[in-house]
Amino acid sequence: PRRRRYINSQFLQFFPWLMKLISHISILFLLPVVMFADDRKTYRELDREQGAVENRLDEARRFIEEANRASGNQNYRYAFELLAQSSNRLARSDSRLEDQIDEIANMRWAIFTPRDAREVLENRRRELRGTYFEVNRRAQELSRDLAPRVGVDLERAQWMLGALRFLSENAADPAVRERAGRLLRELENALEQGNIEGIQRAMEQGERVVSEGRGDLQREGRDPDGPQARVPPPGQDDLPPPSPAVEEETPFITPGEAEPQPRPDHLHEETVSWLMDTLDKLCREIQDPELRARICQVRDELQQAVERGDWNRVSDILNETVNEIIPEVNRREPAVGGGIPDMPVLMNGEVEYFPPDFSKPGVGTRYVGGRGARLIEEIEEFIELAGQGAEARFRKRQGDSRRWGFEAAVTREESVADGRRYEFRLNESRRDGRYELDGWRVLGPDGAPVAEGTGETGSVEIRESGAYTIEFTGKTDWDSPFRIETRINVAL
Repeated sequence: PRRRRYINSQFLQFFPWLMKLISHISILFLLPVVMFADDRKTYRELDREQGAVENRLDEARRFIEEANRASGNQNYRYAFELLAQSSNRLARSDSRLEDQIDEIANMRWAIFTPRDAREVLENRRRELRGTYFEVNRRAQELSRDLAPRVGVDLERAQWMLGALRFLSENAADPAVRERAGRLLRELENALEQGNIEGIQRAMEQGERVVSEGRGDLQREGRDPDGPQARVPPPGQDDLPPPSPAVEEETPFITPGEAEPQPRPDHLHEETVSWLMDTLDKLCREIQDPELRARICQVRDELQQAVERGDWNRVSDILNETVNEIIPEVNRREPAVGGGIPDMPVLMNGEVEYFPPDFSKPGVGTRYVGGRGARLIEEIEEFIELAGQGAEARFRKRQGDSRRWGFEAAVTREESVADGRRYEFRLNESRRDGRYELDGWRVLGPDGAPVAEGTGETGSVEIRESGAYTIEFTGKTDWDSPFRIETRINVAL
């Protein structure tokens, strides 16, 4: 009995400590469950989302810049495809930035959350919103120019995305929610692909769904009509009306004094320099005495016209050179004409290069990933100098085009000692033209080559984990370079 009383007394002393230990252990086990059950986002999650938004906005800006260049070259359909992809990224960025207003306010705090986390996130969100406004403004300006040419108003398409997204989540009628969700996905996919017909079809069906959900939109304080489409009816001229002539007062000119002339846009410094060098080269190298005398005389006249700023005459000499002199040189002495470099031409703020004989086309290209990356299309581009004197302007027109379906693909994968072996090849599905390969190489995670070779097929053995890039390079028979890549993730 004495021993039992002793054991009982020891147990009673130990019992509170045991219960405290059990409670602490329970808390440790339950704490992760409680934390992960909270669906609020942490600082790290919101920070990563803002990084993704920043990348989308940067991509949207680059798409708009390329679309502006394409529009300036009158390649309106390609410009629209780029602008549509930009619009899709802008819409996704706008939605994410709007959602983050509440998510930042109700952010879940974690162990390593900075003390000023909300302030940091909100400041960055405001900066991203400012970037969004700037990029979106540029997109809308270009959209207004392209709308009559392609039949789609992207500003209204972007509003339609927001309306359909809201109705897919909040419409009182389940049928409206279901149709809005389906059309939202269709419109997003069509915008991502720049599919004009797909966008028009989704927009037409979306108008009916929005009409059914007008009440839901109005209760939320949203405009159920949105921006009105600016697309003209079929058959309407798709070019803006010419600017009315403006009568200017003619300045008084002293008899015998040359009237001052502003330098025309088409007589860029590089263009005039090329013209003088070309005429000087032909004057020295042409063997035919009659043709050489004519060229030397035109060269001297050009030099005098440039010195006195007579841009009307300079423009006429340029027109004569590219449309008469150089074609004549190519007929009589092609060895000399074949050595004339391409002519630099200022088009939409950028210098482009064209064959000096305007009867021959240059090549316009479409790439994914920037010039020299994955080639999508080649388009013959002819240039002409329309008009006389200072009123002349360079214009481009498109000739034949061809599309390319390049793809670098892994064809076989197998285990080898201490690693993996990959076989790969370059495929081209369209076969609209010919091309030559420079070769292939495999780049490691650090960007350094680990293998290289020639031909359309190759293989490599990899013995370290990481992301590897397979790259084929070459050029077409129209002299357009390309680089086709695919990535493989190796886990050993």
